[in-house]
Parts: sequence; C-alpha cells; structure tokens
Amino acid sequence: MGQMPSQTPSDNELIAAYRRGDESALAELVRRHLSFVYSIGMRYLRDPHDAEDISQDVFAKMWRALPRFDESKMFKPWLGEIAKNTCLDFLKKRRTVPFSDLEYEGQEGVTSIVETIADTAVAPDVQVDQSWWRMKLQQAIATLTPAYRLVMRAHYEEGLTFREISERIKEPLNTVKSRHRRGLEGVKKVLGKITDAP
Repeated sequence: MGQMPSQTPSDNELIAAYRRGDESALAELVRRHLSFVYSIGMRYLRDPHDAEDISQDVFAKMWRALPRFDESKMFKPWLGEIAKNTCLDFLKKRRTVPFSDLEYEGQEGVTSIVETIADTAVAPDVQVDQSWWRMKLQQAIATLTPAYRLVMRAHYEEGLTFREISERIKEPLNTVKSRHRRGLEGVKKVLGKITDAP
C-alpha cells in the first residue's frame, strides 16, 4: 500500500501516511473502522438504513477533520466521538428519541420526551395536547424521591448533562446516571398508566 511498511500499520501511521499523500491509507482507515461506526449508528438509531447514512456522514466528517487530528491521541475513541455526536444531531433533528436512548449523556429535553410518550402511549388518530403531556410529565417527575427528582429536573428541564449535574450535587457521575435510569423507570411507570388524552 504505497509507502506503507510491510507489517500492519497502526491507525496513527495510516493518518501520517495519508497526510504524506497516500490516498490508500484513508481507504484503509475507512475499511478498518466501518463496522465500528455502523455499530454506533445502530446503537443510537436502531435502523440499518439510518445507520448506513450516518456512517457516510461520519467518515466525511472524519476526512475533513483529519488535518487537525492530534496524533498524540488514540484515533478510535476520537472517531467514536464523531459518530456519537453525528447520531445525536440526527436524533435531535428527528425529535423522536426512544426512552432507552435518553440514557445517553447530553440528549434531548422535555419536549422530545413529551412527543415520544405521546407517540407510544395513545392511538395514532388521537390528537395530543403537548402542553397536557408536559404537565403529566412534570407531575410524574414530582412523584419521584428527592434524589431522583433533582436529577430528572436538572437533566430535562434545565438541560444539564449528567457530568454537569454530578459537579453541581458533588456526587459521582455513575451515581447520577443510576439515579437518572431509576427515575426514568419511575416516570415511565406513571405515564404508562395514561391511556387517554384529554
């Protein structure tokens, strides 16, 4: 492969080779990490076609960002971050994020949850009052214990990331994520009992 050494090159060696003008090094990077990027797309989007489209976008962004890549860092986590952010941007535009996906840090707020609950909790032909759903969501959060309620309100009403909440309440990040997960389960249990919109 052009100027590449005989042994399997590392990702950073491929990047260096591409910067020297070896186009095949870029193709090898894409081939090597295609399944990794696609798996992230499936994890977030749950749809093969969307995951394929996102993979193309991710590698286009990677290609544009390669000139600025810091070779002292690991390439795969860097690429994974691009893939994650691309998926989150896609979900934000689509605004129909499943509850299970809301466990990822820094995603969507109350509006998206309300829309998702409305989509799954009532029949498609029912006209849903979004403000009514928002009120029900807030009431459901109010039934939680104080520790869970604090995390849910900070995340969905204030838009704070889990890391920001962790710093605010001086609790470990994993504790915040655990409280969010349990709080989300409590909210889903309450809202799951709602079958009719007003």
